[in-house]
Amino acid sequence: MDLVAYGTLVAAVVAAIAAVWSSVVSHRQLNLTRSTSATPMPVIAATMRAVEDQPDWTCVQIQLTNRADVPLTVLSASLQRPKAPLLSSEAATDPEDIYQSRLLNPLPIEKASDELLIGHGVRAIGSTRFDVRADLTYFSVYAHRVALKGKPPQLSVKLQWQDHEAAIFTMLVNVTKA
Repeated sequence: MDLVAYGTLVAAVVAAIAAVWSSVVSHRQLNLTRSTSATPMPVIAATMRAVEDQPDWTCVQIQLTNRADVPLTVLSASLQRPKAPLLSSEAATDPEDIYQSRLLNPLPIEKASDELLIGHGVRAIGSTRFDVRADLTYFSVYAHRVALKGKPPQLSVKLQWQDHEAAIFTMLVNVTKA
């Protein structure tokens, strides 16, 4: 092999190494840019307490704060650990009580389901409505036969961004005792 052919081979190898290195650096930079511009995830906190005069039921209170500049919708909730049916606060309250503060006794187990449809809308961060924060929402659900001892229950909340992609995602939340 003569000197010119050897030089051409070395130049081709160096160019190939530089091309591979450039593509790796570009890929890492793209992933870094994508992760820094990702929409911030909402913050969800859930607490539980026993329901007075109804020993088989537990009230799970959920607080959701949207930290993104995109509104979102809470699609559904389900109890993952332990598996237990959930009842909405609307189904648990007396329909004649306009303030929805008086619970039915007993709570109707036939209206409970494994995955409870919620449908709450949460506005973008910093939004207000009637001088009240609209990027924050509270709602309660009632779980049937959940032990308040042992491993903390885990709630699965399905959410959807209200932008052009309308991505649906699920967040798992450990429920703490109030």
